[in-house]
Amino acid sequence: MDAGYPLPVGPGWAGLPTGAGGGPDWRTGIDAAVNWGNGKLYLFKGDAYVRYDITADRVDPGYPVKIADRWTGVFPSGLDAVAYPGGRYAYFFRGGLYQRYDVDADAVDASGPLDAAFRLTPTPSGAVAPARLLSLTQANRLMADLIRRGQLTLKSPAFVDGPSGIVSPTPTQRVVVSPPSFGGIRYTNQIAPAATVIDNLDQCMLIALYRLTRWINSSAPDVGELLHLGIGHGGPNPKDCHNQGRALDLSGITGELDGTAFTRSVKQDWGTCRGRPA
Repeated sequence: MDAGYPLPVGPGWAGLPTGAGGGPDWRTGIDAAVNWGNGKLYLFKGDAYVRYDITADRVDPGYPVKIADRWTGVFPSGLDAVAYPGGRYAYFFRGGLYQRYDVDADAVDASGPLDAAFRLTPTPSGAVAPARLLSLTQANRLMADLIRRGQLTLKSPAFVDGPSGIVSPTPTQRVVVSPPSFGGIRYTNQIAPAATVIDNLDQCMLIALYRLTRWINSSAPDVGELLHLGIGHGGPNPKDCHNQGRALDLSGITGELDGTAFTRSVKQDWGTCRGRPA
């Protein structure tokens, strides 16, 4: 534990409900908390929860919300703990019972007593580690898990599953993803907008691209495209990070905010600082 802890909950967590209006005061303590791996924490108390934005360091607007209104089948109140090791499943605990939550299906799919038979469903190693710190083998197994779950599709090399794990691609192979989309968000190359692939892609970078789409759509606005000027191709140096499939030249985003379409360009919207070129 870091020096100086533990500390009271209230002063360090901006925007927690104070009990004004008759609700509970969250500053006196919470029942359970979980990091969802997309830039958000979920904090639970009684029959409600709040979503906490890690980057903004505050509770998101519109919370608290009743657990029963958003978490299909989850214990409606009195949670003791929540765990999300990454991957497909999260776990909710209350008393001597557990529930397994299928993140892809957005619903509880298994439950029972916390007895000798209880086991967490295996999750590939590295599921909550930064993509830059993943080993090639970890990235390979995480990629395989996403393919099995229908979260992405490889064009080449062909994905071959075996009884003891992925056979192809090997961890050192670069891959081609088609369509160039993750979680409903398309990576559109502005130099070749009709391109239907992301090719020459390092597998660690593939995991980073997938996680970026999870993070960017974890709250409003609703992003539909991430615009870029290249991922797997660069200059004449074969050791260039682009040529090694390890770089993204992000150039903009498109989407909707409160029903209104928008486009934001790095060059036009972020390219100046106080009216001057950056």
